[in-house]
Amino acid sequence: MCDGCKAAKGRGRQLNAGANATHKPYLWFLHADSRLAESALHKLEQSLQQQPEALHYF
Repeated sequence: MCDGCKAAKGRGRQLNAGANATHKPYLWFLHADSRLAESALHKLEQSLQQQPEALHYF
C-alpha cells in the first residue's frame, strides 16, 4: 500500500508512483471500486506458488 506517496495527475503516473514506492516482491493493483470474491486471495496465492515468475491477473 502506498501510504502518502505523491504523484502528478493521471492514472499511469499515479500507478507508477505507487509501484516505485514499494520494495516488496509482488505488487497487486486494485481499483477503489474493485470487488473480490472470497476465494480471490487464496487463488492468487496458489497461482503465485505454482508460477512465481509469471504475470498473474484476475
